[in-house]
This record gives sequence, C-alpha cells and structure tokens, in this order.
Amino acid sequence: MGKKIKILYVCPVGERGGVETVQLNIIRGLETTRYIPIVVVLEDGPFIEDLKKTGATVYVVESGRVRNFIKGMKAVKRIQEIIQTEDIKIVHSHNAKAHIYGGLAAKFCRIPCIFHLHGIPKLSFSRDGFVSYFACKIKTNKVIAVSKYVLEGSKRIWENGYDTEIVYNGILLSEQKIDKVKTREELLLPTDLFIVSYVGRLQSGKGVDIFIKSAKEVVRNINKVMFLVIGDVLFKADDRYKNELIMLTKEYALDERVKFFGFQHDIAKLYYASDLIVVPSVQPDSFPTVILESMACGLPVVASRIGGIPEMIEDGKTGYLFSPGNLNELSELIIKLLKSPELMKQMGDAGRKKVQETFTITNMIDNITNIYKKLIE
Repeated sequence: MGKKIKILYVCPVGERGGVETVQLNIIRGLETTRYIPIVVVLEDGPFIEDLKKTGATVYVVESGRVRNFIKGMKAVKRIQEIIQTEDIKIVHSHNAKAHIYGGLAAKFCRIPCIFHLHGIPKLSFSRDGFVSYFACKIKTNKVIAVSKYVLEGSKRIWENGYDTEIVYNGILLSEQKIDKVKTREELLLPTDLFIVSYVGRLQSGKGVDIFIKSAKEVVRNINKVMFLVIGDVLFKADDRYKNELIMLTKEYALDERVKFFGFQHDIAKLYYASDLIVVPSVQPDSFPTVILESMACGLPVVASRIGGIPEMIEDGKTGYLFSPGNLNELSELIIKLLKSPELMKQMGDAGRKKVQETFTITNMIDNITNIYKKLIE
C-alpha cells in the first residue's frame, strides 16, 4: 500500500451551516487507508469542535476581511507553511473566500487546487461581488459544482470555461428506527398534532415569513397542527428579520401554533418529530442540505421551485414544488398533505429511496476521490 495522500480543505467560516455539513461528511466518508484530511478554517467558531471530533487535524488561520490585504497575505503565507509542513498534495477550497486564500497558497506551492462551488459567484460592486470577482480570477485545476443550476451559472461567469464537474452532496443514511411519540415527549412537543417544520437560517432569502403566513392559512382548515421554526440568525444584520418573524407570529395570533426552537446541534430528533418539512426559499438555493436530511428521515418536502431544488425533489413523488413566494400555493399543498397521511408516507418513503440511490455519502466521495486521483496522476 502506497503513502497516504494529504488533502487540505479550506473553509471560510467557523459557524455551522450547509457547507460545513458537507465538509464534515467528506471527512467522514474519505477512505482512511488512502487519504488524510487536514482542515484550515478562516475564522474561529463552533464548527472547529465538530471538525476535531472527526479526528482531522484542524488549523484556524484568521484571514479577516478580504479587503484587509496585509492580514490576508499573512493568512496565505500561513497556509503555504501548512502545505509545506504537512506535505499537502491537493488544496480543496469551499466557496469564493476560501478559494482566494487556498487557491493562492496552492499556486505559490505549485500543487493542484479545487474550487468547490456551493453557489453561483455573484460578480457585482458589493462586498460579496468583489470577493467573487477576485476568487474567479485565481486559476484552479478543477471546479466542483453542487448542482446543474450552479454549473450552468458558473459557465456564464467563466466565458473561457474551467474543467467543471457536478458532484451532488451526499448524506449518511441511518437505519435506526425512531419512535416519533417518544421523541416528541422528550422534546416536550404534543403527540396528538401534525408538526410542520422549517429548518435553516433566519434570513429573508429563506422565505421564513412565507412559512409563518402559510401557518395562518393552514390552521383555518386544520385544527390539529403546529409549526416549528428550527434555526437562528448567522449574522447580526439578520436580527431585524428575526424580530419581524416573531412580531408576525404575534400579529397573526399564532403564539401557540408557531414555536421558535433556535439553533439545534442535534437536529435529527426534530426531523423525526416532524411530519412535513417546508423549504420556502425566495432566493435561489443551490442544493439545500435540509432537503437531503429530510428525505433521509423519510419525510415529504414542500419546497420552492428555485435554484437547484428541482434537481432534488421529484414533484408529486418525493414532495411538492411551488412557485417562490406563492403563499396560496404553499398553503394548499400543506393542507393537501396533512389531510392525507398515507400520501405523506408514500412521498417520504420515495424520498428516502431517492437518497439511497442518488444522494449517498458513498456516491459523493467516489466522485470527489476520482477527481483527486486524476489531479495527482
């Protein structure tokens, strides 16, 4: 057996989110007899502890904002030192900011780098637009797109094109049987109501206000139902939106029907406590992890027909798609499902089967490691 290959992953933030979940799943799925994962995170946060629990070597390299040139170049130099000390063979960076530092360090050390796109770079005069523009100017050996939606969008950014490949995110399937009633009792949730849940960050682009407005319509038709908002803000700028959601709940007199659960580290229990998941995005989502997690738990999903979501949900089979922001359409679909538990079960079973066939960690890792092999060869 040959020498193990060290891969350096560069992650932009220390908070937990969809991209960070993908990184954890990559580490968990890597063939340990062949690869050694090492991770650089560009800011401190709770994600660091999650990484350390996998057994991976983790470095926190504070980069600051991209406009801070001096601090940024120190971060690049530090990543170069890590590459040389650890004998890294490939740098694999997630999203634009990480590619700026990881991509530059890889080029200075003359080793291959991968730019893993979890969204379409937005070139504009905004701060994020500048970061995307800068990242897109740093050459890469391979671009991984998480969906066809991202692939097509990136082609419009890079007119000359890069070697780009779609690698769908994968998820670990649990065979453990969960008792829904017992789980709800542990969470102090009612056992005699339907539970419809939103899982994700509290940001305006996620359409959480649409979810709450739909609750008002649904309770008019179905009495035994509760709505859970599971998640919290990531940036302080979103605090205002969170307060608006709370006020909206009070305005609609839904205090007893809508519960804000905040961020939950052990999210699995709340999935198993739910009957239905709603993903009401009003801005494009490239490949929401929440949909994979929901289907893996055997739950039907009602989601916006936007971004990469239609690549995940088979409309009418594993869930339903609705026009973004269309409150009436969303409400009608929720009511339709809650009135037909048998249909919910059929869709949940079909969704789990879809994950087993297409969205497993094994499939994701096989595709990624095939890219590694080609770059090293």
